[in-house]
Amino acid sequence: MPYLHPDFFAIAPSYVPLGGRRHTAESFRDEVMPHLAKMLDFTHFKYERLVAEGDQVVALVSIGIADTDDSVLISEHWTVRDGKALSLLVLFFEPQKLLDSIHLAHGLKTFAY
Repeated sequence: MPYLHPDFFAIAPSYVPLGGRRHTAESFRDEVMPHLAKMLDFTHFKYERLVAEGDQVVALVSIGIADTDDSVLISEHWTVRDGKALSLLVLFFEPQKLLDSIHLAHGLKTFAY
């Protein structure tokens, strides 16, 4: 992956598949990317916000959940060095529907106002 820095790493919360560990460029390419393509519908991708300052980029994205009409908000926090991605921290906002779609048990509940 030519756009990833040799020291690249990615981290996601432990409550999502493949989260809770530090991924190298290789494990991100070989383990994470193929799994994401099964969970998320990239044809329903939308930038909600994109902010960049210096070597830091934060993208708030809405992305479809595969095989559903639902979507999930994801906050991606990137660090860029020498024109390549050095690190990625991924945070999911209200991931219940995503976790339900892949049949992953969780204790999250939707709150009714």
